[in-house]
Amino acid sequence: MIALLIIVGGYFFVHPSMLRGNSIFANSLYENVVAHSPEWLLVVDYLIFLFLVTSLVILFLIVVYIKRENKSKIIEKQYFDKIIPLFFSYIYQDNAYVKGSQDDLIKTFQKLIKDERSKKLFLTLISQVHAMTVGEVKEKTALLLRIMPCRDWLYRNLHSLVLVRQLFALKVIAEFHLTEYSKDMRWLLKRKNYILRYEAYATLLKLHVNETLLLFTGLQGALDLWEMNMIIKIALDSGEQELEYALLIRQDMPELAAIGIILARLNRKKDLKSAILTKLDVDSQLVRDEAVLACLDFAQSLSDYILLIDHFEKVSEKVQKRILRSMISCPDQSFAIHFLKKIVETKPVPLKIVALISLLDLDLNVVQSYENHSDASIRQSFLQVVSFY
Repeated sequence: MIALLIIVGGYFFVHPSMLRGNSIFANSLYENVVAHSPEWLLVVDYLIFLFLVTSLVILFLIVVYIKRENKSKIIEKQYFDKIIPLFFSYIYQDNAYVKGSQDDLIKTFQKLIKDERSKKLFLTLISQVHAMTVGEVKEKTALLLRIMPCRDWLYRNLHSLVLVRQLFALKVIAEFHLTEYSKDMRWLLKRKNYILRYEAYATLLKLHVNETLLLFTGLQGALDLWEMNMIIKIALDSGEQELEYALLIRQDMPELAAIGIILARLNRKKDLKSAILTKLDVDSQLVRDEAVLACLDFAQSLSDYILLIDHFEKVSEKVQKRILRSMISCPDQSFAIHFLKKIVETKPVPLKIVALISLLDLDLNVVQSYENHSDASIRQSFLQVVSFY
């Protein structure tokens, strides 16, 4: 605003005439003052003009700020003096505050909660109480939200262009499980803002876990580790038993297939083992690792361990170490010992150490035989294991 006034003022100081459409108007300021004044006086006049404009704008902003602060203080005072007592009186049925029917209560709240600030304070209050309580109190806060005229306000905030308002609306929707806003939230999934987009996904997952997981099948582009962990955590917290595991596992997008395998493994869905086996030889390292980890958790027979060993070279070192640790549970100990000895004699030191640790549980004599081995790396691994154990 200040810059605009400065530009307009500067224009009047340097142009003798102004063009508007097909007409030319004389600049009386230039003709009467500028044309007959020395340059130094023009500079002084222009600086005075700048000072006056800046002062007026600052004064205007100060007045607006003071009015806003005073209004905010009045609203907060009303919030603490009237809204909070009335709310807790409603929660605990104190007849000194809550009189008459539910309609009277709604009218009382409506008189107190009119502007944006008071609505936000009120929704923050009932959201916090709803999150921290159980039983009758939790039900009463949910009922209060349903009977209060806050739905339109939530809708406007959800469609606002202000990030803070959108995030607040998503928080309230998620807390009270307001499924009627599901369709309104889907447009947020296409927004460029990273935080907003994935808060919307998180909220949708909390409302409709299965349906939202299926929405991810239409995503373009990879998911990062944070997004994957968010999806997995919310899906597990939901307690949903009929998730579309198989559909996710079959996805070509590596992150989605990995999410499906992880959820199947954590929920012990052994009936999906055949679907997981199809992912053992895919190009994605992430999917191969998760598929092997799932097979490892589901392993029972010798054939399961043979399958894991066949894919040992295709997985990351972290997963290889998990396979080596799991060999102590192999039903055929001689088979496990033979494989672990091969690892000790052929693989790098980090894997040698893990293999030796597993051998300690299977056959101490085999471990002892490496004490004076001709390979220095094996002797080093042996010393690290025995010094630690």
